[in-house]
Parts: sequence; structure tokens; C-alpha cells
Amino acid sequence: VGAQVVRPDDRRSDPDGPRADPSLVYNAQQEEYLLVFSEDTGVPNGWDIFATRVNAAGFAVSPPKLIAGGEGDQQHPDVELIPEASAEEDRDYLVVFDDNTRDVDEVRAVRLRSNGIPKAKPYVLVTSTTSNASDPTTTGSAVAWVDDRGGQTDIWSLRLKAGKPEGKPYRLAGDMFEDDFAPRYGGTGATADSADKTRVFGSGCEFRLDYAANRAVPVTALGEVAGQFL
Repeated sequence: VGAQVVRPDDRRSDPDGPRADPSLVYNAQQEEYLLVFSEDTGVPNGWDIFATRVNAAGFAVSPPKLIAGGEGDQQHPDVELIPEASAEEDRDYLVVFDDNTRDVDEVRAVRLRSNGIPKAKPYVLVTSTTSNASDPTTTGSAVAWVDDRGGQTDIWSLRLKAGKPEGKPYRLAGDMFEDDFAPRYGGTGATADSADKTRVFGSGCEFRLDYAANRAVPVTALGEVAGQFL
């Protein structure tokens, strides 16, 4: 039986707006989870991103905090821990999301301390004046998203270092015949030096990322393995 994590009286909108796109990650050092989600706060700000800490029993230990908002819509968040140089350090969270404030969809990020408080303001990871980047997912050391720069939607990726871009974006998966969408990393805490982690894309295929070649290799039809990953 499921339990309610975020209470109705924690709303930022009146009347209540919908909540969507939850993403959850476990922090072993803090022995708790961080939950992020988007909420429609109504006029004038629309959809914003919130975060709340959740204990190991599944109950919220803090009210939701606004971590990204303002003009335009901020939606589709994903959260992961950022790899640190020392295992003794408290690991920060990286939250990625899409933002349409500038009339195109951009991928932005905000870095949170282990207590869920933002370290700084949100910043842009992926932007273009002629194409849209949306629905991001992250491992903490990479980000992938849906990108329409090719005339259809493909999956693109960018490596990260300490939550900031490292190198140039590259296409992971896609062709001119069909759209690709809903990327989700199948592993947690993956790094560029780790073993391949399975990714599942909504185009109907499972892909395995080849870091050395900067490409995604199709493995099998999604329908055959969906129960293992979704």
C-alpha cells in the first residue's frame, strides 16, 4: 500500500494545481531520499520545481522547497548525486529540468546541498535559439535529453564535471525515420570511466552506452525486457 509523501496543505497554489514528474534518489550518507517534482502554481509562474527530503520509512522530513521557478514553466525534473573526489565528503545533488522561459525549451540544472538547500541559482546546461531541449535525465556525471535540432526528436547527451558541462553535446540515439523520447538512465552514479550502464528510450529499443565511442548501441526490443527496467 502506498503512503502519501507530500501533504495537500503543502501546496503553493490556490486553488491547488497538479503535481507531476516525481524523481527520487537515495543518499546513503544521510540515510534518506530526496524527492523532486513539478507543480503547477498557477498565474503568474506556471510550473515550478520543488524538492523535499524523505526518510527511509518513506515520510517527508521537511516541507517542499522551491528550487527552480519564476517566469515560464520549469518541468520534468530528474535528480542524482554528484560524484565527489572523496568518499568522506557530503555529496551534493544535481537536479536537471527543462525550462521554456526564453520561448524555446532549455535544459537547466540546480545544485543542492545534502540538506536539500540550493547552493546557487539554476543555470543553463543546454540551449539553442533554433531547437528545443527537453525531458532531461542525469547520472550526476552526464545528462541526456530529447532534442529536435535534426528535424525530429533524437536523444542527445553531454558529460558533466561537478555539475557543469564538460566537452560538447553529442547524439546518442536517433535517425530520420522516427522520433525518440523519454530517455532514462538505467544505472545510478555512472561515470565516464565506469562499465556501460543500460539506458531505456521510449522509441521502443533498449540502448547500451558506449562511452569511448560517444554513441548508444541498440540491444533489443523494449517489449522483451520492459519488466526489468520500467
